[in-house]
Amino acid sequence: MSEQIISNAVNWRYATKKFDKSKIIAPSLKENFLESLRLAPSSFGMQPYKIIVVENEKLRSELKEFSWDQSQITDAALLLVFASKTEITEVDIELHIKNIAQTRNQAAAESDAYKNRIMGFVQQKPKSVIAQWTAKQAYIALGFAMATAAVLKLDTCPMEGFEPDKFNKILKLSEKNLEANVLLTVGYRATDDDYQNLKKVRKTASDLFVTV
Repeated sequence: MSEQIISNAVNWRYATKKFDKSKIIAPSLKENFLESLRLAPSSFGMQPYKIIVVENEKLRSELKEFSWDQSQITDAALLLVFASKTEITEVDIELHIKNIAQTRNQAAAESDAYKNRIMGFVQQKPKSVIAQWTAKQAYIALGFAMATAAVLKLDTCPMEGFEPDKFNKILKLSEKNLEANVLLTVGYRATDDDYQNLKKVRKTASDLFVTV
């Protein structure tokens, strides 16, 4: 991938405020996009979150009520809810270690050592800190999703303007030890979305980057 492709993609993207409801994402493109989310990096490779793909229109209308009535919730082709785990159990770690061992044909001793490393990290921290950590992992996936979408010429809008408790209840997340962190709406911009014509307002490179 050329530098120009990346530059064009990040300059083309913006937080889409109005989606074209009539446009859907082609199945192959949708599959490609979701696969990129599956491959997103995370600490220990654990991916301590779920990405809820909300397709049910009735559900989306209900969720819109608790999202400041923002049109993206119902008009975008895709609504993704990033929901992080509220705790990490030994079972979670064992399943991850088993996945690593099977995927990489890893020796038992090496797997046990990695399991102990993760267990040590998790057990020495309070539950509140672990919840913050898992939420950060979800945000890494969010950023990865937005970058990928821009390259694929899919418009996105990350959204924190919603009531997490209501989403947790409607999507039955709490009973799965999950909590909604952030939303991502994906689709195609409406031609009359004025925000697409606004210049990006960012810090200068000299103000943002600190070289030491």
